[in-house]
Amino acid sequence: MTRILLINQGHTDNLGDQAIDAVLGKFLNSKGYEVIHAPYETRVEDRFNLRIDNHDLTQRIVMRLPHVMRRLNHTRIRTTLDQIGHVDAAVVGGGELLASHWGFNAALLAWCQELRSHNIPILLTGVSGNYLGGTNATNYRKALCMCNYVSARDHSTERILREQYDINCDYAPDVVFSYAKVFPEVSSSTQNRAHELCVPIEFDRQLFTTMGITDEKEYIAYLAKQLTTTEKKLPVVVTSTITNDRHYPRIISKHLHDDFGLQTSTQTGESLAGFIQLLQSSTHVVSARMHACILALLFGCHITPVPFREKLKVFGDEYQSIDDIQTVINESYSGLLRLHAAIENAIS
Repeated sequence: MTRILLINQGHTDNLGDQAIDAVLGKFLNSKGYEVIHAPYETRVEDRFNLRIDNHDLTQRIVMRLPHVMRRLNHTRIRTTLDQIGHVDAAVVGGGELLASHWGFNAALLAWCQELRSHNIPILLTGVSGNYLGGTNATNYRKALCMCNYVSARDHSTERILREQYDINCDYAPDVVFSYAKVFPEVSSSTQNRAHELCVPIEFDRQLFTTMGITDEKEYIAYLAKQLTTTEKKLPVVVTSTITNDRHYPRIISKHLHDDFGLQTSTQTGESLAGFIQLLQSSTHVVSARMHACILALLFGCHITPVPFREKLKVFGDEYQSIDDIQTVINESYSGLLRLHAAIENAIS
């Protein structure tokens, strides 16, 4: 049986990463491949841990030094490949991997160098990111040139790959749009929709300046306004797509209740299946997380993305309506079929 190494962030407590892993894993299984999962970057959890323990601060700084990071990544990846044994091809992705995050930048080059040294074809799929130039771009350029196949999940990244990196890439909407195709047994019934859903991120003034929001009070007022646009005022469930994020949704829920009179509750720590159950009973989702918006559309919810980042603004412009979601699902799934064809071509 053909063995495929699937490299992504499905090991984290981010439900968006888990959804990517679930879709890619089951799709590849359905094509007759044995799929082995490996984490793309093992220290990515630091992005979500804003409360720094002074006892490990020095260690974390040292681990982010470029030379140390390269060494750690290569050592980890060599050990992983030795433990896994023979694989016929490696699929890397999807998600925001071509980004400014130090760990992601170091990890992609290390993975590509180690995979290439083992003569393993590399397929980078469903990625997005930005272009910063300098060492960041140099590392990505080296890595991208080693890939047998590259696809982007948005047109902005597609242009960057073509114009900045001279990569002839494929394009398909985010792989999570294919969730309904890969898991057709999961119902998207519109019955019993009893509440709205709020998926905030923790307020950071720097992140929200593009929206003209300067403090947390304004941010909560913005959320409240998006949740009270319908004639019938429904209860609001506040949740998070980060499993361990339990504290901040409670803060938002309390303010929405005390300051704006909304009937609120919190439901946190959900698995991917539990989050989908929440969506199946929601009419409207206000979210600062893109994959929450994607899943919401798939399960029949109207969405209001919180456009604090360009990708969410663009997403809201392109996918605000659920009316044409089937077209997007089909385009996303066609991208998976082209990935399959690329794998077969690479290993033939």
